[in-house]
Parts: sequence; C-alpha cells; structure tokens
Amino acid sequence: MHIPDNNTMIIADKRIAKILETINKEELEVEKKKKESIQESKMVNNNNNNEGFWWNEQVDDMGIDQLEEFMSALGELKKKVTMRADELSMINGSSSSNSSMKIARFGVRINS
Repeated sequence: MHIPDNNTMIIADKRIAKILETINKEELEVEKKKKESIQESKMVNNNNNNEGFWWNEQVDDMGIDQLEEFMSALGELKKKVTMRADELSMINGSSSSNSSMKIARFGVRINS
C-alpha cells in the first residue's frame, strides 16, 4: 500500500481548494442573476408612484420627446400584435376575411 507523501497531499489540497473556489464563484454568479431577475420582476409589478418601466409612467408626466417615443412604441406594438393575430388566424385555419381583425374587446380597431 502506497502512502502519499506530504508534498502530494499539499498539491491535492491546492487542487481541491481551486475547484471549490471555482464552484463558489459560479454559485455566486447564479445567485446574483436570480437576485437581478427578482428585482426586475418586482419593478414590473410595482405600482407605487409608477416606479419602474416606462410603460408604468403617467402620460401626463411625460415631455414631448417621451410622448413621441411612447406613441412610436405603441405603434410598433400594434403592428406586432396585428402580425401575430394574423399568424394565429392562419395557423388555426381561419378565413382570410378574419385576418384584418377588428379587435373590439380591446377597444382598438385595426385596419390592414
């Protein structure tokens, strides 16, 4: 039976310590990402003083530049919703007359 000498034990201990350090760093990064995700989620759900993202801000508090950007973003959203609705209509085999949907339930009328 071979008994490892002191130098072999020191080298093994250093390797183990290095592996543990790497694992600890990786776990720390995972925890940081979880924390960021939770904080971001809280911002989305936070309605106090409309803090958080731009879509929670009152339009009355926006300046002209912000209002123009907001309108542009809403226009893009409208286009994407319309495109997605058309895709879903095609997938579900709906008639082409329904693809220019009039979405009354949202109070919005979309014209193609």
